[in-house]
Amino acid sequence: EHHLYMTYLYSRVQCCDEKTGTLSRHWDVTDPTLVESMRLESKKFGIELQDDHGRIDACHVPPFPRNSSLWTMSARCNNKAFVEDSAQEVKSNMLTTKKLLCLFIAPLVGVASDILGHTWVLRSCSAALVASMVTYAVDSWAQGVYGDAPVITAGCLMGVSVASMHIVILAAIGSRFGDDSVGKGRAFVALGMIDSLQGFIVESVSFWYLSSHHTNHFAAWVALTAMACLSLLATCWCFEDQSEGGEYEMCAVSSSGCEAGSRRGSCSDVLRGVCTVFHHPVLLLVACIHSLWMFYHIGMLSTGISYRSMLGVRLEDMVVPRVVAHVVSLTWPAILAMIMPYLGIWTMFIAGHVLQAIGYCFEGPYAVLVDPYRSMYFFELAITVGKLTGIPAEHTIVSELAGKQNQGSCQAALVAFGSLGAGIALPWYNRVLFDATASGLAKARCPMASLFFAALSSALACWAKRLNDRAAQPPDELSAAEAQPQVRYSPALREHADVVENRYL
Repeated sequence: EHHLYMTYLYSRVQCCDEKTGTLSRHWDVTDPTLVESMRLESKKFGIELQDDHGRIDACHVPPFPRNSSLWTMSARCNNKAFVEDSAQEVKSNMLTTKKLLCLFIAPLVGVASDILGHTWVLRSCSAALVASMVTYAVDSWAQGVYGDAPVITAGCLMGVSVASMHIVILAAIGSRFGDDSVGKGRAFVALGMIDSLQGFIVESVSFWYLSSHHTNHFAAWVALTAMACLSLLATCWCFEDQSEGGEYEMCAVSSSGCEAGSRRGSCSDVLRGVCTVFHHPVLLLVACIHSLWMFYHIGMLSTGISYRSMLGVRLEDMVVPRVVAHVVSLTWPAILAMIMPYLGIWTMFIAGHVLQAIGYCFEGPYAVLVDPYRSMYFFELAITVGKLTGIPAEHTIVSELAGKQNQGSCQAALVAFGSLGAGIALPWYNRVLFDATASGLAKARCPMASLFFAALSSALACWAKRLNDRAAQPPDELSAAEAQPQVRYSPALREHADVVENRYL
């Protein structure tokens, strides 16, 4: 879906016809490098180019063929900058709405997962996934005559369902391994290895599909709908209705409904798990780091395809570095699982963010000034290895600090923090930073911003480790400088402070 989605949005854009009218002079081609590229491509394919002294009118850009790097991927608009900018606007609206929905729905999913068990949540998410794929297929068949509403609706359904599945899987792993931090860490690494394996398969198929240069993607959405139906059948037939939560038993589904005594604890107990994030300083800082990571990662991810296309990279060429990165990542989780007890969870957490910052160094200045093709390989390798190193460590840290009874709720709170960061980043990256008409180093504004925030996340991760180390030290091991001064209270004042503290808790 990741690779298909942008090409699908590109194919829906239309311009310079009776319905949309002419484009403003802002979309005229004036970049000398791009004008020269159009001249060379026009001579190569024998296309007439109306060049007005280094300026090409927005609606007089010739229709370059599908095997040209200047092909717009839209059969109804020849202005590549307008196609990219219009698609980014639709994607920004969809992703912002999706992340805001995840912000409110994620805590509810964590509560439902802890009380009802994980199976029913997985089934509901699979049904929503099928509905989103069907909506995409209908809109692709109708060629966008219904406007942007079906795209935004389908994107929100898919995003919420995938995020909910992610919460349930993490909660299941956390509750099954209990207090075994190494076991949980290795399980999260194994989950990343499975993702890398399916990513390698999907990227290979995407390369074959994108090399065909389709302008209508109805058949691809139908195939994805069939895959979503298989996931729904798997959750209905392959999972038993048994307790999967930590301290909670799944309610038995019968004609009499859910018995009150069929689970231990209550909704208030589970909702209190969400507040654990705010009461624990280290957990709160880790959640803020996750929100910042989602801010710069999703923001760059939403503009990455258009950014590379602006540098002259063809869409199918963008897939090859991801395939190579997935091949490398198939072996990295196995190595990481062996060295994890020696490195430590916090060292992995910091290393993951440092690798992210290194990756954006290649995606930003190196891609614009040196080589955009070679930079993609370095970027994808650094980002993939960084995610496989940092994300399992982050989930293990949250699972350890949350407690067994709050696994789903705290993982949901983490997703909510991430959704908040992504929801803020998407309008800023797509509407402020990204400019399809930019030239020179200004093209790299999005990756440069991500580089700054990746470096900030690395510094905050080091600070979180220091806070955790200090919290783990016994009071008698603290130095005299770090120890808090002892303050004496009168009995009446101490009693009053205890009452206030108990009310606050």
